[in-house]
Amino acid sequence: PTPPLTQFATHAKGTLTVTEFAKKRMIDSDGQDGGYQLNISDLLNSKGDYTERAVVEIRGAEGGVFARGQVQMSSTEVREKIAPVGPDGTPVITFNSSHKVMQDSECVILATI
Repeated sequence: PTPPLTQFATHAKGTLTVTEFAKKRMIDSDGQDGGYQLNISDLLNSKGDYTERAVVEIRGAEGGVFARGQVQMSSTEVREKIAPVGPDGTPVITFNSSHKVMQDSECVILATI
């Protein structure tokens, strides 16, 4: 079931930093075709201690917070699964990279900065 938008109007328990590609995909997709979905491979960092189903802020690598969403795993699980970064600075795709952190229906875009 889709959580009500008021679900996101609460104190965020943590922050996920996503790649600029993931940020652009989320903003440009307008929620269509899986555009808001976040996988482990989209993440650069996770801050804070949060549980599964907690609301977190989402920020781009080069900017401020642009979205909020409800995570499907705890901060401990996220940090254990974040893809390592390769020599060129991009995340290395691993088996864990496809794990969903957030579904489309669990995210709302706050600004397109």
